Amino acid sequence: MFSESTNGKMDDLIDLTDRTFGGFIFGKILDSAVIGVLTFVLLSIFEVSPYNMLIATFVGLTNIIPVFGPFIGAIPTFFVVLISNPDKAFLFLVLILIIQQLDGNILVPLIQGNNTGISSLAVLVAITVMGGLFKIPGMIFGVPIFAVIIELCKRAIEEKLRGKDKETDTTFYYRKGAVGNAEEEVYYEHAHWKYKYDHSKIKPHVDKLLAALARKKNQAKTAPIPTDEVAVDAPSADDPTPMAAVTADTAAEDTESDTEGE
Repeated sequence: MFSESTNGKMDDLIDLTDRTFGGFIFGKILDSAVIGVLTFVLLSIFEVSPYNMLIATFVGLTNIIPVFGPFIGAIPTFFVVLISNPDKAFLFLVLILIIQQLDGNILVPLIQGNNTGISSLAVLVAITVMGGLFKIPGMIFGVPIFAVIIELCKRAIEEKLRGKDKETDTTFYYRKGAVGNAEEEVYYEHAHWKYKYDHSKIKPHVDKLLAALARKKNQAKTAPIPTDEVAVDAPSADDPTPMAAVTADTAAEDTESDTEGE
């Protein structure tokens, strides 16, 4: 139905979408597992409730649900703690608040960013922008959608640069010192070492050394052969005296010398 090139592009798009959304789902499961383990460890340290394992498991499972998951997990478990150990109910709320802040500001950008191929800043921007535009569905699917859009834009830019026979790494075109230290991780997270090498202080020295080595190599190739060296040629095929005869004559002379000496 479509041409071969169109089918190839569609296959690449489907593969990219499948990989991105699969990475996002894996990231959510991994994030929830980390939250469950962290919740159990903290509750056990402070001896919040006799049902720490049950509470941590429920909090971890409900954390898979975006936006409302932390509330769904925190409210019922709070009443469990309130009934089983009322003295630790307020402490439980404080611990849950700390865990959710850690999850939203560190774990989610870090884990989902690594599994979707985009930076931590892009994850926060995706959740904020898509959540503001499309509410709950935007918060759920904002990160993988942003990841697909960013990857498609990157491929299009690299294809145009490759067609002009130029460096395909877009960070190569930033001026030296164009970004601050706080933004360096965002811009150069996937940067090639070529950019850092080309803008380093060691590059001029390395270039001079390589140029000197190249000149010495060329001089060694073009150097004339000394004329005072005498080459010893092997016996020619046209030589009438065979090698065996020469060897025999030499042996006879040695025998005569030995006889005279005696």
